[in-house]
Amino acid sequence: MNAYRVEIFGQTYGLRSQAAEEHVQRVARLVDARMREVAAQTRSVATVQIAVLAALELASDLLDEQENQRRLLECVESRCAELVRRIDSRVPEARPDAEEEVVPLLCS
Repeated sequence: MNAYRVEIFGQTYGLRSQAAEEHVQRVARLVDARMREVAAQTRSVATVQIAVLAALELASDLLDEQENQRRLLECVESRCAELVRRIDSRVPEARPDAEEEVVPLLCS
């Protein structure tokens, strides 16, 4: 376990983590930036309130990204299954003179 010092919203915190220092510092910078954004958009001066609002925004971003990743994975799996089906349907009938169908690989 490594010990690090990070600054978030004007406060210095001592952290222990197995993560690399650059990762810990990036996380701290992300939290600091989000807290500063929240502070600029709200009338609250209470650090705890700002921290909670920033945490809610970051959690919302995480859930959005997880949903995007889930949809992308479903699309890739579906597209792969379709490509396998097309390949399987043509392999027994493959002819050297047959034109190949171009299959787009992008998900929309």
